[in-house]
Amino acid sequence: MKLGYIYAAILIGIAVVVGMLLCEFNIHSLSQIQFTWAFFSGIVGAAILVALQNLMMATRFKLLAGAPLTLRKALRVDLMCEFTSAVTPSSVGGSGFTLLYLNREGISMGHSTFAMLAALLADEAFLSVSSLLLFLFVPIPNLQGPEWLHYGIKWLFGVSSVIVLCWSALLLILIFYRPEWIAGIVAFVCKLPWLRRFQGKVLRFSADLRVASMQARQKSVSFWMKIATVTAVAWMSRFGVAVAVLSAFAPQGNLFQAWMMQWVLWMVSMISPTPGGSGLAELMFGWYYRDYFADASMVVIAVMIWRLLSYYSYLIIGTVLLPGVFKKRKETDK
Repeated sequence: MKLGYIYAAILIGIAVVVGMLLCEFNIHSLSQIQFTWAFFSGIVGAAILVALQNLMMATRFKLLAGAPLTLRKALRVDLMCEFTSAVTPSSVGGSGFTLLYLNREGISMGHSTFAMLAALLADEAFLSVSSLLLFLFVPIPNLQGPEWLHYGIKWLFGVSSVIVLCWSALLLILIFYRPEWIAGIVAFVCKLPWLRRFQGKVLRFSADLRVASMQARQKSVSFWMKIATVTAVAWMSRFGVAVAVLSAFAPQGNLFQAWMMQWVLWMVSMISPTPGGSGLAELMFGWYYRDYFADASMVVIAVMIWRLLSYYSYLIIGTVLLPGVFKKRKETDK
């Protein structure tokens, strides 16, 4: 992992926050913060939701990878995935590195690939289904946010939901019915002259992937319901972090509506070319929730707290864990 990605993610986010501070922040507004029980409970609640989100994601990795992966190792894998998502463009994300992190924890490449694809399928299925439900049953004015989003919200939700739904269907086919397609693609790539030395590992990878796919088809309905449940709880907790922060500053606002608006924010940030949606996420939060604050300066403070909990914390944790991951890699390669 290049340090340049980490620095870029940090600098872009800081630049936007500094811009918001220069344009909107008034130092005298700090005196308006009321350090009440509601304020502290909102911040603590946001931190608890971040912890719950990661616990659920780690539990999912443990369920998918099986007994060899302890909860502690699964949590490390989840945190590294979040770190990777934070330093790569949102369209790339950290999912592609999941199989590498699982492999460093002792899971075979075939089973690691299966766990990565199954986790990705669970995420995409939740986002597509929940977005479609919001699109169909929630009045658009409750989701549109500022006026400039009024005309684009239906198009944004409709197109993004259909794309994610199609991607989910493809993942379902690859995992349960056509794992040999993945193995075939990998085998074809390894026919290149400088990759031929990996063909032995490709054969083992293909065998492991087929075994994992067969085991997946043999899993009970209750097993997949557990995967769906922990995935839903994780995502609802992720979206709830911003709402908890809002409750600390604007306890009288419509927090349920704010929670539903998180789906829109997430879908928009997915198209950002910046690492982890840096810059766009901060701006969108400020634009989207401005009406929840009596003073624009409070928006900047809320943005800083939200991103510290849901973004910069992963940069810090991942930077600490990264040397250990590369150490595992060197030991494995020996």
